[in-house]
Amino acid sequence: TTVEGLAVKQLKDLENPANIGVSIVTPPSVTVKVIEEAKSLGFTHLWLQPGAESTEVVQKANDLGSKLIFGGPCIIVSLDRGEHLQGKM
Repeated sequence: TTVEGLAVKQLKDLENPANIGVSIVTPPSVTVKVIEEAKSLGFTHLWLQPGAESTEVVQKANDLGSKLIFGGPCIIVSLDRGEHLQGKM
């Protein structure tokens, strides 16, 4: 995984979790586990990419007090298309 130029294998390898947002690109059944792990490590900001969200996932994140972004376009696709430069994000 690469995070702003920092390559890590696991969430636990990141320092300062309260200052890092996690973009999640996994199936909902895996996303629940990622959200639980992120919370246990101190991550508070989560961005669910399309396909990672479900009613259960959103409820779990809310129950854990995570700050959640979801329901929008895929950031990876949008950046690839240059949509951030066109004011579409």
